Order: sequence, then C-alpha cells, then structure tokens
Amino acid sequence: MSTGMKKLSYALILGTFLTILSVSAFAQVPETAPAIKPKVVESQVLFKKTIWRRMDLKERQNKPFFSTNGEITDVIIEAARKGLIFPYENDSCLTRLSMQDFEERIQIEEDENDDPSGGDDGGDDDIFDQQGGDDENGASADGPQWIPPIEFDVLELKEKLFFDRLRSRMYFDIEAITLYLPATSPYNYGGFNKQIASFKFSELEKLFREVMPERSIWYNNQNQAQHRNFADAFTLRLFSAPIVKISNDNDRSIREIYGQGKKGIIAAQKLEHELVDFENQLWEY
Repeated sequence: MSTGMKKLSYALILGTFLTILSVSAFAQVPETAPAIKPKVVESQVLFKKTIWRRMDLKERQNKPFFSTNGEITDVIIEAARKGLIFPYENDSCLTRLSMQDFEERIQIEEDENDDPSGGDDGGDDDIFDQQGGDDENGASADGPQWIPPIEFDVLELKEKLFFDRLRSRMYFDIEAITLYLPATSPYNYGGFNKQIASFKFSELEKLFREVMPERSIWYNNQNQAQHRNFADAFTLRLFSAPIVKISNDNDRSIREIYGQGKKGIIAAQKLEHELVDFENQLWEY
C-alpha cells in the first residue's frame, strides 16, 4: 500500500472516531439544561428581606403556567392528593394540613341558595361532567365533587430577597407557594380570596423536575422548541407577581399601610423600584 493511501486510511479512521465521540457526547447532554440556583453561604449575606407576591395565573405573562390541560394548579392538587407533596396550613410550612382537611377545601360546598351551575335541576350533573368522572378525579356521582383546578388561579409566593456580597448581586429565593380560590370564583361563597394550602417550594421543585416533569411544562407561545419546566420558569423569574407585603414589625400588607385601589398599586410599584435602586447603591459600600 502506498504512503498516500495509508495517510488517507488513517484520516478516515480518525474522522470516524471523532464523529462517534461527538455523537456520544451530544447524546449525554439533556435537551434543556435546568436553571441552577447558586449556593449562598449565610455568612456572606449582607442584606435580607422577606417578600410576598400575588401571582394572577390569568394574567398574560403568567398564562404559560396555566395552559389548557397543563395548569400548574392541577399538577399541585393532583400531587398533593396522591401524597407526593405535603400541604401546609400556612406559608411558614411548619404545620402540615391533614389530607381530609385539604380535600374538604377543594370540594364543592353545598349551597342551595347559590348554585354555581345556575340553580337548575341538572346543575349537579353539569358540575360532575366538568370534573371528568371517576377516572380523572376519583369522584362518583354520589361521592365528593371537586372544584375544577382551573378555578384556583391565584398563587401567593413567599420569597427571601438577599444580597450576596461574595458575588455582589441580589438573589430571590422562593420558599413557599400558597394556593387560593379567588373571590370571583362561582365556587367561592365567602366573597374573599380563600386560602387553600401552602406548599414548600423545595418539594414543588423536586416534583416539577423529577416526579412529574411531563406534566410540569411552562408553555412557550413564541417558540415551541423552548418550552421550560415550571421549576426553571420560577428560577428564571418568567412570571409577573406584584408585591403585596414586605416583612415589617406589624406584619401589615401594602394595602393596609398605603390604602386600597390605586394607592396600593402605586405603592407596590414604588417599592419594587426602590429594591432595584437599593441593589445599585450597595455597590458603593
């Protein structure tokens, strides 16, 4: 064999080997790499506050969390009823809510004077049909009837805001998510936002990433090749949720301090801007 042929053979073998290596390496890379939160040492925290935010899932920016048949509230409720995550009494997440109490809060209350279906004789059947029958919700015609998951369209986020002096930047760390039945729901007879249960975000994050990733899809309308996991969407702050309370000695909300309506909205926006300005000013120390 001539020298030229030998060189060509070696080149072909080397090229084939490199191609196999590149394909193997590509196969080991996940389709969408998860968003990683940095680990911050407590001793490096220069500033910290606790913030509560109200997240309206029907708002346009939040609709990817609430796509048809992919509602985040449906995933949370299903996981809680299956025992995959634990519901808690409040966002301190210290006292667990019993499954009996949790299921009572998501059941349709009997009210003869105010039937959400319109008060006709076939109302109960209509509500039952919305739930999907025995297979989907585990309820029979004679058993409990569940409020549709799409009715729970308000979430409250409790998060820590802290400044990491090691990286010289501000971070948000969501601690808990609380599920609410809004006052506008036809299944809510109280006339105010009804708190259902709170969940640890660390448990929800594991649920979204590892246990139910096929259900936990943040739907990207602009680019369907870039759907994200719910956990990634929260980490990347792909939501809109105005501030409703910042930790204070009287534990008062923004509306209690500044007033209802437009005054409260303006105050919440001002506080949001002040937090951004505060982060910029910390560079001067």
